[in-house]
Amino acid sequence: MSRWSAGLKWGVLAKVIALATWACAQTPLVYESMSHTNGTGELHGKTADAGLGAWNVTPSGAGQIIAPTMIYTDGNGNVLPVTGSRFETVFGFNDYARAAIDATPWSDANRDGGKLNKRGATIWFSVLMRAQSSMYNHFHLDFTDTADANASYASGPGYFAVGKHTNNSSWELRGDNDDGDADQQVYATASSTVDTFIVGRLTTDAVSGDTTLDVWFDPLLDTAPGAADATITVPANDDGSVTQFDTVGYRHQKWESPNALDEIRMDESFAGVVGDLPGPETGLLIYIR
Repeated sequence: MSRWSAGLKWGVLAKVIALATWACAQTPLVYESMSHTNGTGELHGKTADAGLGAWNVTPSGAGQIIAPTMIYTDGNGNVLPVTGSRFETVFGFNDYARAAIDATPWSDANRDGGKLNKRGATIWFSVLMRAQSSMYNHFHLDFTDTADANASYASGPGYFAVGKHTNNSSWELRGDNDDGDADQQVYATASSTVDTFIVGRLTTDAVSGDTTLDVWFDPLLDTAPGAADATITVPANDDGSVTQFDTVGYRHQKWESPNALDEIRMDESFAGVVGDLPGPETGLLIYIR
């Protein structure tokens, strides 16, 4: 009898662990956790965790990074993974900011050279936001084209935005194509005055070139979303081209603060913008006696 078979016969345990994997966090294609130095003007010139160039804030001293981070717990008790601090606007500034999106890691289905969005594209984003209710308080998260000087204010052609725009304390969706047609806009029922987790999806029709912005407010993190809470559709341009963008940013008017902005994510799936939730350990344990 061999030593191996003898060992088995006498109950010597050989434990082989194979195919063991654990759930691990994955960084979305764009991630800004606002993990910057606390203080006034600390967003200008800073670079996000992933997928963005340095922030260009005008004026550069506007806003502040302040602790703690914003948080979100959904209706099933799932907690959005967050880190760092948060960004807040400061009274007295008419300010806006832009950071260039790195299109390189995005799939060909969603990018066109250095810009995002094309026919057939599906682009997801999420953000934590809060906005004051004053009629003079405008506060948007924008997706714009740097070639359009007006788009940084969400007042010109070529942008998609979600935020608060007028004397309505509800969140609003806005958008426009590059032809400068009338803005598309719709008010949601969700209040802008409380911390809100916003998930959005930009879907561009492969045939018409029209881009639909669907938005959900405070959705479940572990369930694929159903019908959107608010929707707008931005038509294709007269020449058939679609509205594209290569920056993400915010726009704020000075009359009321603080407005809060935190945890900006962009990716190619819903799962990519809600953060990795704790998953079960998976593996195969083989016991040989």
